[in-house]
Amino acid sequence: MKADLTEGDPYPGKQAIHDRIIKMSEIAQKGPEKISSYKLSDRTLVIVREGILVAIEKQLISLGFDDTLRISKRPLEKGIL
Repeated sequence: MKADLTEGDPYPGKQAIHDRIIKMSEIAQKGPEKISSYKLSDRTLVIVREGILVAIEKQLISLGFDDTLRISKRPLEKGIL
């Protein structure tokens, strides 16, 4: 069951962070269809990107290669950040 994700409360720099995450996503794969973020504390920001998988990633997941995909994408996205 999918949780209902609503936009979190505003915080300083929220739009700039969303813009930066969108640009990073476009470099690595494709821009998110929807992005939400939630500031949990001064040191913790949760960002939810929806609709970022391309067709090949969806196929790999359906074939059971989701762990392999996650492991291979992690250093790519960290390098872009």
